[in-house]
Amino acid sequence: MKRLLLITALSFIAVTSCKKKGCIDINAKNYNSEAKKDDGSCSYEGSAVFWVHADAQISIYGSLIEVFVEGESIGTMNINSTNTSAPDCGTGGVNYYTDLNGEKNKIINYEIKYSAPGQNGETDFLYKSGSTKINGGMCQTVEIN
Repeated sequence: MKRLLLITALSFIAVTSCKKKGCIDINAKNYNSEAKKDDGSCSYEGSAVFWVHADAQISIYGSLIEVFVEGESIGTMNINSTNTSAPDCGTGGVNYYTDLNGEKNKIINYEIKYSAPGQNGETDFLYKSGSTKINGGMCQTVEIN
């Protein structure tokens, strides 16, 4: 009888404790609200929106700028913006989305370029470069000025 009770108790503990493990970070894309213990399985996505303030004094040839992240173009935008505050991700500016590969955040490098006829045949010119930290589950705003 004791043996049966012990086996039943151990089985109950094993089954219920397995169900309570999972990702407990609410910023993770695989957050499990039923989990009580973190099992290290959290995965993250992050995003950024690059935008121009309506009062920005950007002096370049033309009115289009192109945004590059880690050397790849992610989009263009008009510098004659009407934004008076940062737009939400997905609603304005140039948006960037990334899988953080199991990390909670990462630093990305960006460049802002514009096209213009150059004296020596150049067409693309660097306006600004920098880096920003992308955090999992959040939208980072990057103002171009």
